[in-house]
Amino acid sequence: MHSCPHCNAPVRYRSIWASTMRRPYACPSCKGQSWLHQPLGLFTFMVLAGMASIYLASFYLAQPAVTVVVITSLALLMGLQLLVTWRFGQLRPIAGTGSPVRA
Repeated sequence: MHSCPHCNAPVRYRSIWASTMRRPYACPSCKGQSWLHQPLGLFTFMVLAGMASIYLASFYLAQPAVTVVVITSLALLMGLQLLVTWRFGQLRPIAGTGSPVRA
């Protein structure tokens, strides 16, 4: 995922996170557009880990400590999600966008 699928230009970290489900990644050099695909099961893992941390914190801790634990664990999970997506995510090109392929 570290290069544009259209022109093989290096991808900037900030540009990847500017793309969303409605707004694809646009390469600054060739203007080609691509969708960012996360690794399979990452979202499910993050939801389950977040739910488990909330349940365990509310079951075993007092109310003020639950808030701190929940906010901290959700921030850690979001950071983990960003790192895993950056390392293992893929940019898949949108057909008809970007530079024409040269033989």
